Amino acid sequence: MAQIFSIYAKFHLTSEIKGQGQILTCNSSVVIGDIVDDNICLTSVTIAESDVMFAINRMKNSFSCRDDLPPMLFKKLKHILVFPLTLLFNQLLSVAAVPQDWRNTVIIPVLKKGFAGSVTNYRPISLTGVISKIMERVISRKITEYLISNSLLSDAQHGFLKGSSTCTNLLECMNDWTLNTDVGCNTVIIYTVSQKKTCHQTYVYIFTKYRPILKILSLSYSVVNLQ
Repeated sequence: MAQIFSIYAKFHLTSEIKGQGQILTCNSSVVIGDIVDDNICLTSVTIAESDVMFAINRMKNSFSCRDDLPPMLFKKLKHILVFPLTLLFNQLLSVAAVPQDWRNTVIIPVLKKGFAGSVTNYRPISLTGVISKIMERVISRKITEYLISNSLLSDAQHGFLKGSSTCTNLLECMNDWTLNTDVGCNTVIIYTVSQKKTCHQTYVYIFTKYRPILKILSLSYSVVNLQ
């Protein structure tokens, strides 16, 4: 059984990596609508002690790790560890490298739902070390702050942003649909659904629940399955 999970997880992760496409950099030849100015390009990241302290405080005590250093240890010793961790992270960023041990993860299968005997009903979870997770969260927060402060995120972005969610996305869409109906404009709603069965079932449920509202607003809609 462990070998079956290993083969499935390896295929799943490899497919995702291959599908990510080209990584964009400041010197990339790919043009993104000329919306990014070279003067505001994020060329480096400098980590402060406050950034490390914030990441440590936000860690959950139930966070699973692959080593014998639980998050509670870092929270109890945060005032002692924050300075050496800050030096370590900045040094690693300056040489653009991380320890090889940080790249090793333990992947465990977690049942999403459905029949437990089917491998496709599991999703792989990667367990990494707490120190690497702290650095990852600090850098992620830095990049997010850079994108927001330079207005590089679209107003239509609702996922993975503080204060935004699928709920705010639906509320904004419903408001736009209602305004279009008031002024007599035709509105066509197109939802793209992935080939995963769970996603398709979710959208079928949404359309079944909100079909009366769409009819009241005289809105047409269609579901496109991506194969």
